[in-house]
Order: sequence, then C-alpha cells, then structure tokens
Amino acid sequence: MDIRKHIIVELNQLAEGDSNYAKLQKCAELPEDADKWFQGVIESLYYKPNHHVLVLEGNEQQGNEFFRMLTPTGKLWYTESQEYEMQWISLLWNYEFFKNKLNMPNIDGFRINEPEGTQIFPSTDKRLASYCTSVKKWRYPKREKYIVHKINTIDWDLYYSIDKLQLWREIFQIFKPLGR
Repeated sequence: MDIRKHIIVELNQLAEGDSNYAKLQKCAELPEDADKWFQGVIESLYYKPNHHVLVLEGNEQQGNEFFRMLTPTGKLWYTESQEYEMQWISLLWNYEFFKNKLNMPNIDGFRINEPEGTQIFPSTDKRLASYCTSVKKWRYPKREKYIVHKINTIDWDLYYSIDKLQLWREIFQIFKPLGR
C-alpha cells in the first residue's frame, strides 16, 4: 500500500473526542490562518501539494519541539526506522530556510538524493510533505503562502495532554475533501 493510502486509512476513523484541535490552537495561540496549513497537509494526501508554510517565530527550540511532537511518533527527520514512522516523517517536513529556498513551497514535486546528502531536485511526483519551520526572527518580506506566527510561549502541559493520533484524525475529519 502506498504511503498516502496508508495514512488515509489510519486517519479516516472517528476521533475520540473533539477538542484536540482546539487545544492545539490554544496552547500555541495559533492564528486562524494556520487552518490553511493544516488543510493543506490533509489535501496533500490527495495529490494536491500544500503551498503554505507554517513558520513559528520566536524561540527556535520551542518551535522545533512543537513540530517534532506534532506527529504521533514524535519524529520528523529521516531516520532508519519503521515504516509507520516514515509515513509521518513524509507528511511533515521541518527544514531550515535560506533565501534560495523561499520558492520551494511553490514546487509541486521534488525528490531527495540521500547518498549525496539532502539535495532537493524538481520531480514529476506530487509532493506529500508539508513544510514547517521555526526561526528566531523572520527576516524575509511577507509572502502570501507563509503563515508566520510569533510565539511567546507554548503551554506545554496542554500540548503534551493532546493525543496526537486523535488530533490528526480530528484534523482529517475537519479538512478532508468533500466526498472522500
């Protein structure tokens, strides 16, 4: 089964409870337009790449921890691990931004050459990964597809109380395309 179908099967179940997404929004005081990014994550499962990037500005360590622990496995970066973990690593990709990478979210497809290090090349495959990043200070002009949110603090007790698999099931039910 391909990775998209596997994630859809995993998420297309009723979430237990319905307050996980509200808790997530509250613990980091996420802006309303963060919904665009989460919707894009779900739409990417249906071969519609997410062109939005969620950027948390402020304490980089807090932002990186927020994204790392947003997946049910608590891992975002490539590791030699089980297939279950790999599906989530493929869904969200936290990477460091440089000026020459600002247009990456507009590219629908890419491939990564691991033997030569992490090098990104355009490809015809539709991209599954949704981009997110954490920076101390966003130094680039405002861009339409970048959702830059300044975080002062994150309510970690509330954040860690969220069951991430149930969170993603809830997000899936909220944002999945009609008729799916």
